[in-house]
Amino acid sequence: MAANFKIKIQSKNQAAHVFLSGDFDGSSAEELKLAIEQQWKNHKKIYLHVDKLRNTNEFGLNIFMDFLSRRRKKAPHIEITGNPQKFSTWL
Repeated sequence: MAANFKIKIQSKNQAAHVFLSGDFDGSSAEELKLAIEQQWKNHKKIYLHVDKLRNTNEFGLNIFMDFLSRRRKKAPHIEITGNPQKFSTWL
C-alpha cells in the first residue's frame, strides 16, 4: 500500500461517506475493497470521495474497478465524487 494512502469513513443517514487521500496503488485498492465490503452490510448508499487522492496507479484502479463492476449487481448504489478532470477514469 502507498505509505500515504488513507481511508476515513463517516456514516450519515444510512449512507457511508468514504474519504480517500494520498496515493492509490494495487495494495490501496485491496484495502478499499475490504472497507467497502464492510460498508455494504449497513448502508443503502456509499459515496467515494476521491478529490484528495494525489496519484492513481492504473493497476490499482483496474483492480478496484473490476471489483466494483462485479459487486454493483448486488450492492447498494455507489457514487464517486471528486475532480472529474483529474480522476475521469473513476467516473
